[in-house]
Amino acid sequence: MNVLLVCSGGVSASIFMKKLKQMAEEKKIKFQLKACSLSSVTNTDILLLSPQVAYAKRQLQVYVEDEAHLIQINNFDYASLNTNNVLNEIMNIYTKDMGCK
Repeated sequence: MNVLLVCSGGVSASIFMKKLKQMAEEKKIKFQLKACSLSSVTNTDILLLSPQVAYAKRQLQVYVEDEAHLIQINNFDYASLNTNNVLNEIMNIYTKDMGCK
């Protein structure tokens, strides 16, 4: 599973991404996680939108159509580095896509 964190290119995104990778490793959950700017979005399974680019959600939904899931990261979760909530959302999408419950 490929996950792309869309951000405005700031330091906070790299910190959040590092923490999310660490949490996934602790829970033995494997996925590819990369970060990119809004103008560099590519094909992926899940797009994570940082609060700084939440304004572009509709634009991205049109761009990805049904090919990717969008998760808008909650402001509080992002600011407090609460990656557990984001990881749970990723896993919910993964289990739905795999037909698991």
